[in-house]
Order: sequence, then structure tokens, then C-alpha cells
Amino acid sequence: MINFVKSILWRIGLTILIIFALVSTTQVEKALAGNLAGSPDVIVSDQIVGNSSNYSVSFTTSSSGAIAPGGKVNVTFPTGFDVLSATLGAYTGNLGTATLVGDGQTLQVIVGTDGNVGNSDPVSIQFLGIINSTVAGNNYQLIVETLDASDQNIDGPNNSHTFTLYPRPPSQIQSSINTNPIGITDMTVGTTLGIDFELKDEYGNIISEEDIQWSVSNAQFSLDRYTGTTDVNGQDSVILTAPTEAGEQTTVSAQAGSVVSSITITTSGITATHDVATSIIIDPTNSTITADQTQTYTVMATDQYGNDWDVTAEADYQIDTGAGGLWTNNVYMPGNTGNWTVTANYQGLTDDAQLSVIHGVAVLYIISPQNMHLASADQTQAYTVTAYDIDSNSWDVTDLVYFETDDPVGS
Repeated sequence: MINFVKSILWRIGLTILIIFALVSTTQVEKALAGNLAGSPDVIVSDQIVGNSSNYSVSFTTSSSGAIAPGGKVNVTFPTGFDVLSATLGAYTGNLGTATLVGDGQTLQVIVGTDGNVGNSDPVSIQFLGIINSTVAGNNYQLIVETLDASDQNIDGPNNSHTFTLYPRPPSQIQSSINTNPIGITDMTVGTTLGIDFELKDEYGNIISEEDIQWSVSNAQFSLDRYTGTTDVNGQDSVILTAPTEAGEQTTVSAQAGSVVSSITITTSGITATHDVATSIIIDPTNSTITADQTQTYTVMATDQYGNDWDVTAEADYQIDTGAGGLWTNNVYMPGNTGNWTVTANYQGLTDDAQLSVIHGVAVLYIISPQNMHLASADQTQAYTVTAYDIDSNSWDVTDLVYFETDDPVGS
């Protein structure tokens, strides 16, 4: 019984050893797969992004890289390339009557029954109708691998030499011009503002080393330069200087049009605004009103360049304490009669005006004294009359009134 068990275990061990040997042999065979003699070469007929192009791939098999009939050459394109409609173009290298099969990003050329690629043989294959990626770049590579009829690796996979895809002509939609910082529409007089231009194609690829022509629509504004070239980021920038006179408006244009098609993009209007106020003037500077009227004031500010603007709504107003009355924004309603000083204040700047308030229309007259008893007929009584307006301002009108009495003997 023990010998029987030993026999079974010996046979199991032998089987495992055989399986291990087969696996190890397969691994050795794969490890011994060769590499193509150098990196494959790629010639691209049209290197513009998004265009249909023909790709010619050339390589040399390794010293043990013969490809028998039914063997395959796999060429894999990077993600983003459209190979669905590709067809087989001219080819050399004893591929016989080759056929083309597509599988995802890989195009597979099958060696015909009448073909037989030898060791160290040069092979060239052309693929027609490849749609380039829409992303520009200078580091694209194809992957080339050869297989036998049973899909066992012969040579590779090897990366090809790199090739470049270039942007399309500038796009009006994708390119842009902006102030720096973005969104500025007003400039203080005499100041500067950065203007950035970014040049892109219709797929958003940046376009570098492109000549730029700059211009302004209003000669009162100036640029630090009027020509430039887009940098590695597809950008060019200039400095705009505003005039010293407020209210001027301009547009800034950047045009790219040397080798590629022309493009002109314009910013929104940029207006030069006044500088910081250096003085203010209140108006009117002298005025006279009655107590039942109002006085409206305006205030103008002026900057260092002589630009002036209305700051009536932003100014603060006050009048001498004894004047009383009421302010409604820039409108003063008097309280007491007299000569008063009105002061306007804007951003710490002040200016004064003189205001005379006289009484309004009399609405009440009071005679004084109201009651008087004379001891004898030969005595006299002096009377005064005071007038009052609606604001209770009073004044003596004794000399302006006519007196009469109902005493038949008095006068």
C-alpha cells in the first residue's frame, strides 16, 4: 500500500515537472523574441492636425526576424488618430499579396501566401486615409510589432522615431484678446494697462512664432510697441497708455497674418477716466434766498490734468450751526434768517459758499402792546408791529404799516 502511494506521488511530481518545463520553455521563447533593427521610420504626408494623411512606416527585421506567409505586421497609432477608414497603400519587402485588418488603434498587415520576409530584411508599408489627431505635438510615435501566423511575437514591439503634428490656421473663435487683469473697461488718465493676445487654431492648439501687428483706433492712446511674435504659449502682450484727457475711448487690435491666414480681434471699448480729485468747486458761491425758498448746490471736482467731473451726488454738505434748516442731499431748506457759510466736502477736499437767508412772506402781524389804559386824555401811546413768516422769522414793520383807531376823539 505504501509503495502504491509512493508511485502515485512520483507520477504527480513528474507531471508537475513536465508542465513547469513547458511553461519555462514558453517563457524563454518569448524572452528571446528579437527587436527590430533600430527604431522604425515614419513619413507623414500631411502634418496638420485633423487632416487626412498618408503614413509610410519603414523598418528592418532582426537577424532572426523572418516573417513567413500568414505572419503579421502590427502598427499601432496613438489615441486620437482615426484609423477606421484606413486602406493599404504601396508596400515593399516581399510581403506578397498582403491584406489589411483593423483592430482599434492597430492596423495589421498580413503577409500573403506568396510572400516571405527574410531575416534583416527592409520593409516599408504605406497606410492611406489616416485622420490625424486634433492635438498638436512633437512627440508622437507609432508602435511596430511582427507576429507569426499563430500570433506569437517575432520582433518588437518597438517605438518609431517621433514625428510632429502642427496647428491649423488661427481661429477667430478660439483666439482671444483681453486686458490684464481681465475685464477692464475704464482706465485712469495717464495710466497703463496690459493687453494680452492668445493665438489658437480651431481645436484650441496654441500657435507660436507667429508675427503680430498691433493697433489702436484712437491715436490719443499709445502702445509700447506695434509688432510682436507669439511665444511658446501662443501669446503676445503689449502695454496700453491712456491719454491725460478723460472721456477718450479706443479699441485695441491684434492681427496675425504672415504665413497663415489673417485674424483681427478687438477688445471692448476702453475709456480713459479722470485721475484722483485735487480740488472741488461748489456752485453757487454767493446766493440770497427767502426763508420759504430752497437752495440747490452742485459740486465739480478737478484732477491734476485739468479734467473735471460732477461729484454733486457724492459730496457732503453742511451749514453754520446757527442757520438751522434741513438738507435733502444737495438741497438746503432754510431755518433761520442771516448770513451763513455753506461747506461742501468730497474725499477730504472742501469749498465754501456764502448764503444770505431773508424772511419770507409775512403770514402774521402782531401789534404791541395789545392792551393799554391811558390815565388821561392828554397822554399818548406808541405802538410797534412785528411781522412773522411761515418759519417764524420775525421783523419790525412798524414804519411800514398804517394805524387807525375807533376812538372818535383820538388820533
